[in-house]
Amino acid sequence: MTVIGAKNGTVLIAPVFSVLVSASSVVDVDSILISSFSAIDYLMSFSNSTNLRINRMMIRNNGLSLSDQIFARSGYNFAIDVQSIVSGSDFKLRVTNSESFSVLVKFSKSVI
Repeated sequence: MTVIGAKNGTVLIAPVFSVLVSASSVVDVDSILISSFSAIDYLMSFSNSTNLRINRMMIRNNGLSLSDQIFARSGYNFAIDVQSIVSGSDFKLRVTNSESFSVLVKFSKSVI
């Protein structure tokens, strides 16, 4: 669990999800019904147990289309691509690992 905020003695907690993405593979690490959100803020880490990269990504949903933006990236430069995908009535967060080794993806999210 990750503390995502505190106010007047109340602490908000976001669960942390973990997904192992094998070498040279594509995995949908998260999925949510498109009609259930207007914004999602992801904090993601990518690790091969030696190196670490951190991304922050925001997904915006105006009811007609989705847009995404990675607005922070820090750390090791893995050959990893993160995309927002629409599949039927679902939004999917897709990770493509172009490395020759597996990468552990951990993330928490705030959904509005």
